[in-house]
Order: sequence, then structure tokens, then C-alpha cells
Amino acid sequence: LDAMIATASRVLSNPVAIFDTSQSLMGYSANNLKDYESTIWKEVLSPKYPALNYYSIDEHEEINRMFRENDTCFIISPKRDLDHEHLMAPIKVNGAIVATIGMVDLNGPFTHAQIFIANVIHDMLEKLFAIRMNKRSADDLYYFTRMLSGAEVRSRTVSLHLATKGWGMNDGFFMLSFQVSEK
Repeated sequence: LDAMIATASRVLSNPVAIFDTSQSLMGYSANNLKDYESTIWKEVLSPKYPALNYYSIDEHEEINRMFRENDTCFIISPKRDLDHEHLMAPIKVNGAIVATIGMVDLNGPFTHAQIFIANVIHDMLEKLFAIRMNKRSADDLYYFTRMLSGAEVRSRTVSLHLATKGWGMNDGFFMLSFQVSEK
């Protein structure tokens, strides 16, 4: 993922970031990252949780609508930063948004060629996420379902799967369930 982000940043001549569904930063490339203090990058690179008020309510609604309805990159011009445009796209696996990609035109406006390349990179990221998630989630779901049903699962197998997440057998665990409205 880091190598793909660095390549994307180099090819697009602008910094690139990937966010999870809670808008936490998953990865970014510092290539071409200069004079960002007055842009969203200041908040992106802040050590605290990203502010949810960077975009106006109308902009949030438009971005969410575009994420739901599009599978390609799109550009917005945020009211808070009239000097820059933001290029972004949802990264979807099996129709569900699993991450987002974002860029800011710090080093010049986005060209048609850059937007085309950004869409190619977006497609590659979707394939990467699909491979990682489908492999991991299929394995995890199988063992998780077996454990919940009371079937025996070898402790070594459980330990191996926990280790892929950086967890151990003696860690405390909680299960949370969220129902998300489409509204």
C-alpha cells in the first residue's frame, strides 16, 4: 500500500492519502508535500483525530452522495480553501466503501491526464483491497463463525489469525455490532 501511494504521488505530482471508513489516515506520501499549512493536509497530518468540520455540511452531503453513486475519482472545490481543489474517490469492495483516496492540487491544477491516471490508481487500489479483504475476511469469518457456534478450533490456528492483527491469545476482546442507516 505504501509503495502504491508513493508511486501515485510521484506520478500525479501531488500528495496522496488513503483513509479508512472512519476517516483515519491509513497511509500517505510526503512526496510533493510542501506549503500545505493552509490546506486540509495540516489536519490530515495532525496527530489527533481528523476534524469533521473541514467541509461544510453541504459539502459533506455532496461528498457522501458522490461516494455512494460513483466508482471513480471526482473533484470538489472546498469553501474553506478556495485556492485548491480536492480529488477523491471511494474505494469499494463488493459495492461497500472500505476506504477513500484523497489528493489536493498543491503543485498545480489537476490535468485531464492526471485525473485519468488517478482513476487507474484508484482501480488498482480497489483490487488490492479486495484481494486483502476477501482473503482475510473469508478466513477470519470461517474461524469466527466456528468459534461462535461452539465448534472446536485449534488454539494454534486462533493464535495465528490473532497474530496477523497484532493481537494475542491472552488479550481482552469485545464484540461490537453497528447498524448503519443508508439515510
